[in-house]
Amino acid sequence: PFDFDNSWAVEISYEDEGYVSDKEASKMNFDKMLKDMQAGIKEANQAREEAGYEPYELLGWATSPRYDATGHKLYWAEELHFGQDGYNVLNYNIRVLGRKGYLNLNVIGNMDQLSDIEAQLPSILQAVSFSEGNLYENFNPATDRLADYGIATLIAGGIAAKTGLLAKIGILLLGLKKFLVVIVVAIGGIFSRLFRRKPQESNS
Repeated sequence: PFDFDNSWAVEISYEDEGYVSDKEASKMNFDKMLKDMQAGIKEANQAREEAGYEPYELLGWATSPRYDATGHKLYWAEELHFGQDGYNVLNYNIRVLGRKGYLNLNVIGNMDQLSDIEAQLPSILQAVSFSEGNLYENFNPATDRLADYGIATLIAGGIAAKTGLLAKIGILLLGLKKFLVVIVVAIGGIFSRLFRRKPQESNS
């Protein structure tokens, strides 16, 4: 198992998908969403194992989804389990909605770092923002493009990309004053876990 010690990694990327409506935010059924996501992962694992990779599963919410309607930010955290050795990973997600798309912030760490990561969220969010004119409230329905999905898809749809959890590395932020190389090594550990092939069975 990989060990982050006292550090964790943040992946930041931008999705130019258009304006994501938050009208359904108050109507989302997170229990049903979780079950659907777990079923989707179970189905996807069949293809992973056929390709020789270890399965993974979504154990549950480490932090239940919540939407900040004032700041137009969506938060949730997942507890993921990889392979057969009983090692769990924390994936803390934040989506910052903007006029023409949204920012993805995925914080990767150990489960026992949840409270520490949550305490650092204000500092993390200070590092990213939309400029004036590109804010969520600047949306112009007459000229701007709407996304093909609503806010619920940012949670439920995101799990489809978990086999490539850090495939689109953007900006790495440092946790607890560790050197950047520690973050890079930690990411390498996650990649090896996500894409590690199962050992071949001996024919002897």
